[in-house]
Amino acid sequence: MSGTPDFIIRNGLRFVKPYYHVYRTTVKGRWFGKTALQVFTEEFRNYDGEHYLKRIMEDDISVIRRKNKQNIEFKGSILLDTPLKSGDVIVHREHIHEKPILNREIGIIHEDKDLLVVDKPSGIPMHPVQGYLYNSLTEALKSKLNILRLHPCNRLDKVTSGLVILCKNFESASFYQTMVQEREFRKEYIARVDGDFSHSPLVCRNDVLIIDTKKKAEGVKKRTAITRFKFLRYNSRLKQSIVSCIPETGRTHQIRMHLRDLGHPIINDWVYNPRYKRAFSRSAVESNLPKNLSEIQKEQYERRIAMYSGKTCSECGINLYKDPDPDSMVLFLHALKYTGHDRQGGIISYETGMPAWTNI
Repeated sequence: MSGTPDFIIRNGLRFVKPYYHVYRTTVKGRWFGKTALQVFTEEFRNYDGEHYLKRIMEDDISVIRRKNKQNIEFKGSILLDTPLKSGDVIVHREHIHEKPILNREIGIIHEDKDLLVVDKPSGIPMHPVQGYLYNSLTEALKSKLNILRLHPCNRLDKVTSGLVILCKNFESASFYQTMVQEREFRKEYIARVDGDFSHSPLVCRNDVLIIDTKKKAEGVKKRTAITRFKFLRYNSRLKQSIVSCIPETGRTHQIRMHLRDLGHPIINDWVYNPRYKRAFSRSAVESNLPKNLSEIQKEQYERRIAMYSGKTCSECGINLYKDPDPDSMVLFLHALKYTGHDRQGGIISYETGMPAWTNI
């Protein structure tokens, strides 16, 4: 990624002004024998087939094939009948409309020659993913601090805020990423949950379900998970508690699922809190996995359609989305503290301030 795009601040959100980006992708084995249109339609479902057909006919998608020590380029209508082969490279020039993030400052907790420790706001993904390139934590920090490379050692969901450790070089990244993977860092999170947690169990050992929606029922696996909790305070008027959460394993959504299982889901967790229509319980998911995974995918599609603004981009013609509700981009779960040791064996501990939503 090169250059710096223009940003637009609106309604508490940060937008990236649309720009063109060229992707180069070596053809994967599962794509052999398929046309470029088939691959884009099946693998990249953020746009429909008509969009990709238009891109092909306007020469924004091409295939480079090496033959007799020369590169041969296939583009236009010929691509519609050209099966992809091993070694082919797909070149895709796309007009990028990034999704907005919350316009919040990224707090710097610590910085030295090896490490950068920050307080990640809610609503921003860790690194470039589909829909987010410049509107990602690593790219925002690289631009802000003029750093060439950043390697995240721990990861937080887009909606989760809190402490993130990033390394500036491969040597420190290898050390600290291994520490995180082998659970040699003690992590503490803070959550705001439904109900009075003062009488709840302080340890949850329920297995968690790890779901890969792309693999349907075969993508669901149970994994051992342990989370320890500490009750901090309760607001009887709101009927909500602030709880410290210390995961001893590192499963995806572990804390969120364990709080749900204990009957104290995070108050604004639309995935696991039963108060939300689209939330799902453990028993519901386990009882009929194929049906529930299908419903999750259908729900995702319906939500995307509901966000269409009715307008299209004058340059590339794609459907434009409404501005999201900033509250929907925040989860009351925060990575508060990480404690471990450095490369010399000394104790290190990094901690953020308590988020404002804990003041109940």
